[in-house]
Amino acid sequence: MDAYNNFVSDTKMEILKRSQGSNSITHVYKDILKYLISSFSNLVHLDDEGKVIKIPCWHGSAERVIAKLKQEANIILPVISIYRETESLDQNRLRPDSTMIFEKYIDKVSNRAVRVASLAPAAVNITYKLSIWSKYQEDMDQISEQIRRSFNPQLLIETRHSNQTNAYLGDEENQGDIKISDGQDRVIRRIFSISVEGYISNPKFVITNTGKIESFNNEIHIPA
Repeated sequence: MDAYNNFVSDTKMEILKRSQGSNSITHVYKDILKYLISSFSNLVHLDDEGKVIKIPCWHGSAERVIAKLKQEANIILPVISIYRETESLDQNRLRPDSTMIFEKYIDKVSNRAVRVASLAPAAVNITYKLSIWSKYQEDMDQISEQIRRSFNPQLLIETRHSNQTNAYLGDEENQGDIKISDGQDRVIRRIFSISVEGYISNPKFVITNTGKIESFNNEIHIPA
């Protein structure tokens, strides 16, 4: 038992040392935003003839979208936009930095199970603002219905690091007519707040049968 405890202790110390010296980047914010844009790019509305029209979803703040609408007079509404507003550590979901996570993966090359260890990920709360831009209330209502239906009660976000990231729909805000520029119709805007409970993963390491610690390449492994 002492030998096993020493092995576990030495393994933790080595992984802690390697993790602190690592310069790996997870791109978690980029991956979550990419998933959200993809999800809301699947929404549609019905025109006056009952034709199904797919709605584009852009990345950008309100200022950026308004500037685009002013510059490009041929843009057809409605459109959806989304951007990240804030992010912060979630103190309620954080674990001590010495906590180890052990997982089992299947190596797709050798088709064998491997043990993977890492420090507990950092828990973060990320807030996004999603806006619908439309000329008509009917279009706004159709799109809003689909957005609300996507959260039941949460939207499950899947990235290369996790398939259990939850997003929740928060407050809604209606803005009155927005005048883009002279000679153009006014548009209306509805804003949805989306809260994502994400994690920033620490580097993962494979523990071989001989106890050797190797870097983990998640491009060639899948969860067991």
